Amino acid sequence: MKTFVSATILEEALNGRVSVDPLLLGQTVTKKVEKQCAHFYAVTITEVEIISGLVCRVESCSKSKFKLLYFDQKANGGLSLALQVLFSFI
Repeated sequence: MKTFVSATILEEALNGRVSVDPLLLGQTVTKKVEKQCAHFYAVTITEVEIISGLVCRVESCSKSKFKLLYFDQKANGGLSLALQVLFSFI
């Protein structure tokens, strides 16, 4: 099952032109993401948490499919796409 991430969203992220909200581990966020839109969050993870493992839980009330994109911060303030995960709900 394929999904498409718009070139505009990726370009804005790569050039650092997106609003990134801080997110604490364990914090719950409930928001609707419109088609061809994205929400960006920054999470600080310690070495201990990395070793222990990390779980990201996502839900879709409407059973929509979507991608979770992981970015690394670049020196110029932009983001570098590191990983894409597709979620599909049945």
